[in-house]
Amino acid sequence: MIKLKENIIYILIFPFLINFLYNLPSNDHIFYQSLLISFYCFIILYLIGRELDIVFQLNSVALSISFYLIGIFVINFLILPFDELALNFKEIFIVYNIFIIFIIFLKNKKPKYLVFAIFLLIAFRYFSGTFDIDTKNYIQYSSDVVEFWLPMSEMIYSNDLHFSIKNNLMPGYSLLINYIYAELFFLFVGETTLSFTLLIPNIFLFLNLLMFYEVKSSNKVKIYISTLYIAIILNSVWLSYLFFNSFMGEVIVNFLFSSFLINAFTNSKISRSKLYFLFLGFLYFLKPFSSVLFIVIAVILFLKHKEYYQLYLPVIGFFVNSFYNNSIFTNLDTQNVYFKIFSDNSENLFDFYIQNIYLIFRQEIFIDKVITLFLLLYLFVKLKSFKEKRNFNILNLILFLNLFLVLYLYSTIWKDIELGSAYRYIFSFINIYFIDLQISIDKTLKDDSNHYKTG
Repeated sequence: MIKLKENIIYILIFPFLINFLYNLPSNDHIFYQSLLISFYCFIILYLIGRELDIVFQLNSVALSISFYLIGIFVINFLILPFDELALNFKEIFIVYNIFIIFIIFLKNKKPKYLVFAIFLLIAFRYFSGTFDIDTKNYIQYSSDVVEFWLPMSEMIYSNDLHFSIKNNLMPGYSLLINYIYAELFFLFVGETTLSFTLLIPNIFLFLNLLMFYEVKSSNKVKIYISTLYIAIILNSVWLSYLFFNSFMGEVIVNFLFSSFLINAFTNSKISRSKLYFLFLGFLYFLKPFSSVLFIVIAVILFLKHKEYYQLYLPVIGFFVNSFYNNSIFTNLDTQNVYFKIFSDNSENLFDFYIQNIYLIFRQEIFIDKVITLFLLLYLFVKLKSFKEKRNFNILNLILFLNLFLVLYLYSTIWKDIELGSAYRYIFSFINIYFIDLQISIDKTLKDDSNHYKTG
């Protein structure tokens, strides 16, 4: 009976896999040369993350990589008033990495992963001039990239964070995502000016897969979820574009927010990491609705562990930002763009247009047959686990709150704008759907196995 149930769950992947393999020859949105080279860059980031994981004892390489990427932004933001007086972005990046190397050598006398990472990086930079990634058939599906994500990343890269905030193309829009794109470009490419390359966002496909590998589950379930993820994400032009094949904000949001959230749920060591809670607060500088939902993670961990730093550290970024807005940026419109939307449209907060909810599901979600089938699989497994054992967790809560916020906004304040973006907001951290499915499947199979042994 156990084998039968296990086989049924595994068989459910076949429609996705067959569909992916059938469409593979015509999937010209996948650039295999770029993916192969970006895998090499991922190995370098993995080795850096592995070393930082040893130093900070986070019990997660993915989270350690997130710390590495977000850490320089945190430092730069906290010393923002000195940006104009001292170092530009590239100089700050170099100083930051020297500091990271110093900390690693201080904490670990034999940093073999760091040494290997530096060797691979030097080799990559030396031979990178011989790489010619052919992307002539690449299609830019969103104007957001050419109008904001790419030019603001270049502005940071060629100047500094202070200058970029003052000259922001979208005043009030946070620049953490652009900053990370600039970091990775300087680390792996290092040209005088930042330009579009698939090499940088493609790294995030492997970073996302790393999270599935780190989740505690059987190897069979890890392979199952990873295969399912590849079959769904790579098969879709739009999902590929959103999560690893462009400079869209969702590429960064999906990885960063997912790595913080999943560790809040599965990693017992996190509750004692003050650095985790400080960096968690800087997720405020991402996109909706992770820029709000991060506080839910902090509150839930506080209710569980009752440590006051779990409440005050996550709001440091918010208060520092408010201080800057009222001091050094007084002549600029730097109010958070989403708070501004709420304040400017307060009269519409309870003026509902419910039909938009129906239209979002019908025109934006259900039209995607593959993602609809995946959601049915997800709900099937979740409902089964709810029935057999209480299985509601922080992952479900965050997914539910995110969906609620999207549907609420699009049926009130945003009821008159196009509905296409609702799809992006609903699946902003799509990794969590797969990770929650992974945990639920593994738990169901283990519970059945234990019941069979004791029965």
